[in-house]
This record gives sequence, structure tokens and C-alpha cells, in this order.
Amino acid sequence: LNWVEPQLPVFCNLSDLELGWSNYVNWKLILPKFLHSSPVLEHLAFSEGLQHCESNDAYDKNFWSRQRKWPSCLSSHLKTITILHFHGYEEEASIARYFLRHGKVLRELMLDSRVSSREECQRLRKLYRVRKASKDCSIELLDESEVWSWFF
Repeated sequence: LNWVEPQLPVFCNLSDLELGWSNYVNWKLILPKFLHSSPVLEHLAFSEGLQHCESNDAYDKNFWSRQRKWPSCLSSHLKTITILHFHGYEEEASIARYFLRHGKVLRELMLDSRVSSREECQRLRKLYRVRKASKDCSIELLDESEVWSWFF
């Protein structure tokens, strides 16, 4: 996946979505369209992570925090999100924070994060401290083998 039509149809019955990519993806162009077109989406997976590439623009670190029209699936259906190959880079973390802050029925954000430095651990800690829209939401690490040695 590296581009999407300007106008997507509404996927009325789509409850599970796995997004991958070819080369790099500008998630700020693609992801909002998919989310707005998937009103009953319950499970979202980024099977190849959230690799990011902007088209000649500098990365806009405030893009996700400026979004004012939230997809309906965030307030009523989206329960689980899985992000593989998560490193906690600002581009990835801003998307994860967006889901945590606006996912009103989100139960679980699962991260495959192989932390290999204190810096990466600090980025993960920041994510754990984000105020969540859902009081039932937890952040689960899929590969905890090295994380906890850095966490404390």
C-alpha cells in the first residue's frame, strides 16, 4: 500500500483491517481515509509497522493532534490495534497517541517493540503515560524480552 484513491467508498461491513505497505507510506494521507470509510471497524493491524515517509514535506509532528473530525469507528467500535515493528519514533508515537486519546472503546493497543536502548525505552514510557479516552484500554507489549530490563 502506498497510495489510496481520493474518495473511498464506505466499507459498511468491514470489522477487521490489516494494513501493510510497499516502500514507505504517508500515513497522514492514507489512514484518515480508511478510518472514515470503515465505520464499524473493530480490529486494526499494521502488519509491517508504521514506517513513514513524507512527500518532500518536513514531518508535521502536530498533524494527528490537530485532527478535529474523528472517525466514527474510534468512538463506537475500534477495540484492538496491533502495531508490529514499533520503535516509538515520533511519527509512530503520534499515531499511537491519536488512537489512545480518541479510541473511546479501545481495549488494547498491542505493540511489537524490541527495545534495544534506553532512548527507545523512554519513548515507550511516554506512550504509557498518555491519557486514554477509554478507561479500559491497556498497552500490551508483544515482545517483552528486553523491554523490562530497560524499563526500570
